[in-house]
Amino acid sequence: MSDNENNVADKLLQSGASWVDIYKQLATAIAIRHYSPKTLQAYQSWIRKLQTFVKSKDPGLLCKEDVQEFLSFLAVERKVSASSQNQAFNALLFLFSHILEKDFKNIQGVVRAKRKPYIPVVLSRMRYTRYWLLFHIPIISLASYSTVVVCACLSV
Repeated sequence: MSDNENNVADKLLQSGASWVDIYKQLATAIAIRHYSPKTLQAYQSWIRKLQTFVKSKDPGLLCKEDVQEFLSFLAVERKVSASSQNQAFNALLFLFSHILEKDFKNIQGVVRAKRKPYIPVVLSRMRYTRYWLLFHIPIISLASYSTVVVCACLSV
């Protein structure tokens, strides 16, 4: 075989590979662990997106760099939320550790999506009293007015 034919064969291994067995193994591994069917759907979705990202590269040739690039792509290009990126990370962690049986530790250099800070809304007692008075007095007045009208009608 010539060098050119070897390069073509290598490229075929790297793209266009079948992932059918991976999805079957994923479904089996999820079922064995009694995970939710929703977890299976979510993991399949993220693995499918990884498969598209790496152009159907042979699953056996996947490496940490592919995962790093994919997770960074999600944060930077797709602008996914932090929770979505974490879900994708967990799906890929499951894929690498339980299906491909590859080491997945020490993934660094991944651009992480930022969580929006949660700022609780707290009203002071004085502001609460103002709002309560502002929004409840007209209702009380309306109720008092309708009571007077009903009583006047009954006395007639």
